[in-house]
Amino acid sequence: MSLLATARRKTLAANLGLAVVLAVAITFAYTSLGTSTSSAAAAVRTSTVTKGTVLTTVSASGTLISPSDMALDFVTTGTLRKLYVKVG
Repeated sequence: MSLLATARRKTLAANLGLAVVLAVAITFAYTSLGTSTSSAAAAVRTSTVTKGTVLTTVSASGTLISPSDMALDFVTTGTLRKLYVKVG
C-alpha cells in the first residue's frame, strides 16, 4: 500500500469520525431543544377584566432622589400609542 493511500485512509477515517460526532451532537441538540413547547408559552394566564378602583400600597426604606437629579438611561425611547384590549 502506498503512502498516499495510507494518508487518504487516515483522512477518510478522521472525517467519518467527525461526521459521527456531529450527527450525535445534532441529535442531542434536537431532542433537548427542538420540538418542546416554550416555557414562556406554557406560562400564559388569562383573566376576566372587571371595572374597579386600583388601590396600591408600597412600602420601602432608603433615600429618595428626584428624577431630575438622577441620570436615567433607558435602552429604548418612545410613546405608548395604542393598548389593545377588548371586553370579555
